[in-house]
Amino acid sequence: LLGGWQLSAIVTYNSGYPWTPRTGSCLQGATVSSGNFCDPRPPAYDGTPPLGNSNEVFLSGGPFPGSFIGGNCSVAPGCNSVFQTYFPFNANPLDFRPGIGRNVFNGPRYFSTDLSIGKRFGLWGETAGVDLRFNFFNVFNQLNFAPFAALSNPTFVSRPQFGIPSSGLAGRVGEFQARFSF
Repeated sequence: LLGGWQLSAIVTYNSGYPWTPRTGSCLQGATVSSGNFCDPRPPAYDGTPPLGNSNEVFLSGGPFPGSFIGGNCSVAPGCNSVFQTYFPFNANPLDFRPGIGRNVFNGPRYFSTDLSIGKRFGLWGETAGVDLRFNFFNVFNQLNFAPFAALSNPTFVSRPQFGIPSSGLAGRVGEFQARFSF
């Protein structure tokens, strides 16, 4: 009864999925037929380094705390103290090159430990038996925030929720399995 137990663990760490800041506005096309280009990246970034992407940073206001200052985002000085949210008047959007690259910041980190404990109990000789297994996902109940989705509130520099995760991922989950084989 006490021998033959199997124990296995999986440790997962992710340094954070990349995300792109957006302005939440639209640029008018050069011609009527070209339409509008919406949700462009901010035209400028003052170079302030993000505080990091640990859980503590995201719990205390995100990587750029206090950068959203409100006001009119479409005119100077804009509504964010770190990212420029307005575009120069009468700028041709086809000539405009954003100052911020795509996927330049890392979102919340992810860390989880999964644990599995199992044993096979033989019945009626060597072929028949019962397998019992206990699986625990995120066994230490680590806090993990959901990655920033494209076009979600945390990615828009013109919104108060900028840089703040909007949801968390599942906590500790336990599962029991029994299998009879013959």
